[in-house]
Amino acid sequence: MKRPIQRALSDSSLRAAEIDRVILVGGATRMPLVRQAITRMFGRFPEHDIDPDHVVALGAAVQAGLVTRHEALEDIVMTDVCPFTLGVNTSTQVGPNEYIHDIFSPIIERNTVVPVSRVSNFSTISKGQSQVLFQIYQGESAKASENMKLGQLSIPVPVNKKDHEFVDCRFTYDSSGILEVIGTASSTGQSQTLVIEGNPGVLSKEEIAERLKKLDSLKIHPRDDSENIRVLTRLHKLYENSLGERRAWISHKKIEFEATLNRQDPRDIAAARTELNQMLDEIEALDVF
Repeated sequence: MKRPIQRALSDSSLRAAEIDRVILVGGATRMPLVRQAITRMFGRFPEHDIDPDHVVALGAAVQAGLVTRHEALEDIVMTDVCPFTLGVNTSTQVGPNEYIHDIFSPIIERNTVVPVSRVSNFSTISKGQSQVLFQIYQGESAKASENMKLGQLSIPVPVNKKDHEFVDCRFTYDSSGILEVIGTASSTGQSQTLVIEGNPGVLSKEEIAERLKKLDSLKIHPRDDSENIRVLTRLHKLYENSLGERRAWISHKKIEFEATLNRQDPRDIAAARTELNQMLDEIEALDVF
């Protein structure tokens, strides 16, 4: 139990002392040894005045109510997260004609709020390749083969003997466990799609298509979002109208914001955008007077 609890705390950037309540869930938490371990880890007694099996049933009922959008739960917000990191097998060049293979490159990291869509850009290893093969894995090991393989997708690319070809790989993941993988050759726009089901056979092809269609709005890179473009435009104009230290500061802020956009985390982007807009408003107000 200790390892997943420590990982959960680490991923959420919380210390045990910052947790308000510890509630035991599930029949195994009736064991005295489990309760003692939790008490030592959190430095307090866990709550077990509610039957631990009843807690599970209550949680399932709340989840069912949220899925059906029951009016009694309008004030409750519950987010689903991706339980494992999802990524592809890649290689990297370390010298002339020397490569390290079997590297796991994450595209959607664990604990990312779903539904979510992320894209990463890759290139061919050697000039003259006719295809790029994405092997899709879930897990936390840096070595791809030590993770669980979910499937693979082959993307045809033009045979380019003078230069490397680039391919975008987009993962779109929803709360029902459906993972859509789209590989697109940058130079031709030709794409291939693979849909991986978390629970095969539960949803029909029509239901899967409908769910994925609802996620189309997520398949836009943050740098192409109008609000983010507006912030970058304001930074660009202010840079042009500034000199010296202020120009250097604006350049730094612009680079920081572009790095945040590339990480594709909506919460981080929204926070950075709000902060930048406030700063820009203050600077522009001072310039007016």
